[in-house]
Amino acid sequence: MLFLKKPIKKPDLFILGIGNPGAEYSLTRHNVGFWAINQLIKKTEIKLNKKQKNINYGEGVFFNKRILLGKPRVFVNQSGLVIKYLKSKYNLNPLDCLVIYDDIHLPVGKIRIRENGSAGGHNGIKSIIDAFGTQDFPRLRIGIGKPDKSEDQIDYVLGEPSDIEKEEIVNSLKNVENAVSLMLSEGIKKAMNSVN
Repeated sequence: MLFLKKPIKKPDLFILGIGNPGAEYSLTRHNVGFWAINQLIKKTEIKLNKKQKNINYGEGVFFNKRILLGKPRVFVNQSGLVIKYLKSKYNLNPLDCLVIYDDIHLPVGKIRIRENGSAGGHNGIKSIIDAFGTQDFPRLRIGIGKPDKSEDQIDYVLGEPSDIEKEEIVNSLKNVENAVSLMLSEGIKKAMNSVN
């Protein structure tokens, strides 16, 4: 007898926070995408109890929508591997994926939502664009500020923010939570108008 594989029900929104795995990176600027996922975990009580070699993730309901929260288990510049896995497992549509990440082009603690766009020099987003084959996917950027002219950019993003900067970033995570709530309840345009 032939058993047909039951199709996997696709969540309404995949929310992927970009960061580097490992305790040594947990407090760095490059990991604010993980900080945002942690904030959403607190709000939704979703547990990242599904583990695959490239991602830890979990599913649940928020604003009557099924969502998936995920943190890559690969380094930022390999983030596209996560997208390839989600595409194969869920037939992931780029428009159903919200990527949250750090941005040196925004002041510390500012957040912005966009429906699409270039990588803007962010290697994680470049990897995701390559994996999707398109720039057309929503993203939420969290500002970490620019390094001084004398400071190396890689050292800056892999460094820890000052206490004042950290407080501003942590305070902005409430706005991230509100933005996601608006996206789910009223759509990305409403979230953009409110947040941007």
